[in-house]
Amino acid sequence: MLHLVGAMSLVSLRRVLGPRIALGGALLAGACQHDSNVTFDDTKLPSPPAGSSGDGQGGSGAAAGEGGGGRATGGKATAGSGAGGKPSAGGTGGKAGSGGAGGKAGAGGTGGKAGGGAAGKAGAETGGSAGKGGTGNGGGGMAGTGGMSMDPEPITFETRDIDDADVQSCFPSMNFGEDDPLNPDGNNFCTIETLIDIPLAEIPDGAQVSDASLTLTCADPGGAIVVSYVDETWSELKVRWNNRPQDGATIGNIRCDEVGDVTIDLTTAVQAWLAGEREDFGIYLRTESSDGTEFDSSEANDDAARPKLSVTYTLPVR
Repeated sequence: MLHLVGAMSLVSLRRVLGPRIALGGALLAGACQHDSNVTFDDTKLPSPPAGSSGDGQGGSGAAAGEGGGGRATGGKATAGSGAGGKPSAGGTGGKAGSGGAGGKAGAGGTGGKAGGGAAGKAGAETGGSAGKGGTGNGGGGMAGTGGMSMDPEPITFETRDIDDADVQSCFPSMNFGEDDPLNPDGNNFCTIETLIDIPLAEIPDGAQVSDASLTLTCADPGGAIVVSYVDETWSELKVRWNNRPQDGATIGNIRCDEVGDVTIDLTTAVQAWLAGEREDFGIYLRTESSDGTEFDSSEANDDAARPKLSVTYTLPVR
């Protein structure tokens, strides 16, 4: 009798619990089964944080995000996966992303003007930290020499290709253009005046003359000599006492006290000639002393003793 009751209870229990167990199993199986119609939206995943931006002073290089990182702007380099991220337009380049070959560095603040300080170096071409920028709105590569200006180098022109001639009152119709020496003399019986050409055709237009001189070799000392402008044209092989040119304003005075070189300062005169303030007809040597002086002329046998013009100048910076 007892066995019969137990068997009936077991049957009743199966009737009650069986459907519930089956339902629970079906629900569990359904929960574990993959629904192939469901899509995974990976755009909703949070982007890795971008690195810190540059300091606004030319950029110290921003660190890009790791992996397939998000696009950074305003000075942060853009990292990327695969072949590397594109450079951003603003920064000086950051560290390459971890994916692929690494992103190229930023363009160094494209078009950024240098500020008050020196611009910094642009980021490395294949990634790496960028150099720090100078004060201003972006580096953009190594700055040049800035506003530094170089003083022009002085140029010295020298020549001994100089025309000269004496005119003598005692031989008024004779030409002495091929004679040596030159002999300015104030002797009342025969006054001698000396004309010397100053050739400036080789000096370029716009030259700024800082020094000009004529060196004469004195062969026989004498009295004081007045140096003046010549105000009319003349020719070495045609000039005579009778057709000698008019003299002009005094330039200075010289005197040969001993044998050797005598220098005539022509800086002011050459500046005036080149500026067009005076016509370049050369200079006169005259004296009132009866103790004449002898200078080697352009026909002297010793080339080194002939008159020498020297002009030092600079050209304007263009």
